[in-house]
Amino acid sequence: MAQEAALQLAQNYFSKTTLTISLPESQLNKQLRQMTEQHRYFDNVNVRCGSDRLTVAIDGHYQRFIYTIGLDFDVLECKVSHDEQFLLLRHVDTQLEAQLRQAKMLSNFALRKSAHATAFLIKRLSLMVDPVSFFMERVAGISKEGPHLWRVALHKDLMIELLHNRSWIIDKLLTVADSTLVPGLSLLLDSEDMLLKLVNQFEIRSMRVLPSRLELLVGISS
Repeated sequence: MAQEAALQLAQNYFSKTTLTISLPESQLNKQLRQMTEQHRYFDNVNVRCGSDRLTVAIDGHYQRFIYTIGLDFDVLECKVSHDEQFLLLRHVDTQLEAQLRQAKMLSNFALRKSAHATAFLIKRLSLMVDPVSFFMERVAGISKEGPHLWRVALHKDLMIELLHNRSWIIDKLLTVADSTLVPGLSLLLDSEDMLLKLVNQFEIRSMRVLPSRLELLVGISS
């Protein structure tokens, strides 16, 4: 009875406030590599987080080309709710380097500069779109919204599994400096089953990209 009462106290507390959870870049990149490990053109993907900014570095190959492409995006909107789960990104900069396998040194030297590499790839591969669009549109869940705008549908890839992983909330509750600040929490920590009952009710209220991490605000619906 005491634990049930403690659960109700904690539920009421988190229906009126939020818990901040940080997901580090390292965990994001681990998840991204799982998502793209079978991609036919990607060999490695790495993401760096800034203040409302994502920088994506992709190493890969296409036909005879080996390429490295760096993409900078402003994060315009993050939405993680029951109805909508997406990121809206604005592409602001590109760095592109490419090499031809078994090509002459001068040919590859010309491809090191982004402008030269972009123009050469479009011509050599007969691409109907720029290389950024060519590679972005081949990732599940990514679609073009308009000039320089891209939508990332999180529910269509493994990223949503990471965001909804309950272990992040449990870890956060277990490391609360003073559990007495959350009514009922100190008693719930003694019971794994009761703690899971609380954690399973949490939902993401908002998400933001910050330096070196994603920051999630989670709470319980009233």
